Amino acid sequence: MAAIELYLVRHGPVAPVPASAPACWPLTDGGRERVRRLAHEPRFSAWTHIVTSPEDKARQTAAILAEHLGIPLHVDDRLRELEMNAGFLPAEEFRRRVEAYLSGLSDPAFERRTGAIARALDAVHAHQGMGASAVVSHGRLLSLLVESLVPGIDAAKIWSRMAFPDWALVDVSRQALVRSFTGEPLA
Repeated sequence: MAAIELYLVRHGPVAPVPASAPACWPLTDGGRERVRRLAHEPRFSAWTHIVTSPEDKARQTAAILAEHLGIPLHVDDRLRELEMNAGFLPAEEFRRRVEAYLSGLSDPAFERRTGAIARALDAVHAHQGMGASAVVSHGRLLSLLVESLVPGIDAAKIWSRMAFPDWALVDVSRQALVRSFTGEPLA
């Protein structure tokens, strides 16, 4: 069976603005520069298109990559970040709650895991057959997506190791993580 490769890209760094919805947070100048450097990754030259979340930080990341590679960009609302109705949280509380949620604990402020995974998988499947694809989205959603595609992967561990921007490669046909978000093998 031929490998079905799926590249997953986390957006570049943003400067959180507590008074603004996270979906509207743009990349920082440094974040745009980091994404430009990421665009030179040799493996990305095989991509035929990019599918991205509609949120500003992801769309800006995807646009930089698509322009550099000269490939089309498709926006898919199903790749938006997990819904979280907890308001702006201090960094430590946010980290603690996200790690608990990604470890499988329910949190009434968070979107249900099954719903988030289903919409992300729907988006991925909708764009299969168009050639080598990359998905640009958000850390929490991408962590759940990897966990659903690769048996034995811990979404909380994936999320805790991600950088801004960062990427992973999943061989969907073998259900294997070829490259983790840090490039290091997962224990």
